[in-house]
Formats: sequence, C-alpha cells, structure tokens
Amino acid sequence: EEGKLVLHPEVLDAASLARKACQEMEGGAGQRGVKLEIEASVDTAVLKGDGAVLRRVLDNLLSNAIEHSPQGGTVRVAVTLCDEGIEIAVSDQGPGVPAEFRERIFEKFQRLESRRSVPGANRGLGLTFCRLAVEAHGGTIWVDDAPSGGALFRALLPATEAEQPVEAASA
Repeated sequence: EEGKLVLHPEVLDAASLARKACQEMEGGAGQRGVKLEIEASVDTAVLKGDGAVLRRVLDNLLSNAIEHSPQGGTVRVAVTLCDEGIEIAVSDQGPGVPAEFRERIFEKFQRLESRRSVPGANRGLGLTFCRLAVEAHGGTIWVDDAPSGGALFRALLPATEAEQPVEAASA
C-alpha cells in the first residue's frame, strides 16, 4: 500500500509454481474433503517475479478456495498463456462472491463469512495482499463466477521471453 514491497524478481515457470503450491496444499484439502486439480499444460509460461511473493498469492487463493468449497468439492487451478500474459486462475465450488462484493473483497478487513470458517481466523487481509502483490508485478486480479458455480479468482501477470526459469519457490 505504501509502495514499499521489495520484490526480488527472477524468471519463474508459472506452471511449476502452481503445481508446487497445489502439491503442498493437498494434505489440507484432503482433510476438508476437497479435491485439488491443476491444468497447466503450458510449460513455456514464464514470468519475471518474486517467487516467494507469488507463492503467497497462490497459497492465499488456494486456502480461500479450499475453505469455501463444500466437502466432496473440487478446487481447480489453471495456468494459461494468453495474448495479455499468463493467467493463473483458481476456482472453487462454494457459494461464490456476489457481484456487489467483487471489488470490495480486495480491500483491507473485508470478508465474506463462510459457514465453515473458524471465528477470528480470517482477518480480511489475504485478498488485499494478493491484489497488492499482483499489481506490484504489473498484473491485475479479479473474481468472476466459476463455470460450475462458486468463485473464480483470476490473476493476469506479464509474461517474459526468458528461456531459463528457476525452480519454483517453496512456501
């Protein structure tokens, strides 16, 4: 918010970053009865960014999606190379985000209550961080309705032409 987020950019493979985030979240998702799926067929989707910061964005989006998904539901992560850059999308099968809240949920201390959330556990800062971090990377983030119901969070980040991405950062 104050423009003081110091990024340590490196060339990253977006698909690898998403796969590692999903692998590390599988245990928690399984405990909640939620299945994780990843669609990242583009292994050439490279971007220049801070791996640790982008992993935190993915972790926040995945945690929210898992929390808001019903037992037996599926959280999907898709990495897509498009004309505008690289889109990383996280969708769930939960209640979704009503249109009137779609901008507000990215503001500090704003939250939509979940029937399954732990009281006091959510401070309403995760999506604020996601927006600030994605924008610091020159990207944008927003939420839509998921095709099968639920929320679809989409982050669009600039792609780079680099040839040698580094291994994805761990949490």
